Amino acid sequence: MPNDIAIERAKKNNINALNDVIIKSSPFVYNLCQKWCRPPIESEDIAQNALIKISKSLKDFKFQSKFSTWVYTITYNVFLDEYRKVKRRQSIAPTSSIEDTNNQFSDNQTQAFEEAAQASELLQLALDDLSLEHRAILLLIDVEELSYTEAAEALNIELGTVR
Repeated sequence: MPNDIAIERAKKNNINALNDVIIKSSPFVYNLCQKWCRPPIESEDIAQNALIKISKSLKDFKFQSKFSTWVYTITYNVFLDEYRKVKRRQSIAPTSSIEDTNNQFSDNQTQAFEEAAQASELLQLALDDLSLEHRAILLLIDVEELSYTEAAEALNIELGTVR
């Protein structure tokens, strides 16, 4: 993530600083979108839309929370907006099947890899069964390692809901 000095300079319309902020935020944003979206192409589109929104909204960042929490909130909201649009059209595809994953690798792959892939698929199916809010809470706390307070702030929900 970018440092506070770069963020402050970017807020003052410094193009180089804005570029630095976006470049340093991009991996975080893309990673979040890939966890939420299937297929990955949709995640790239959503991540780009989130980065555009972040660059346009940067002037509103007030350092009252961590920058990563603010970026997460914007990314999550962009994802939700897109998800709702796509859900209306019913075009969100499920995670690729274990067979599709196995076809990408040679026959030399070990049994451990197959078990890990199956466990990953089961985990993804379990995550897909959760509501978006519960999935976001789980990913924020267990994967992104935010505190309960930071997760509640990022999702704009009560702390008790996160616990």
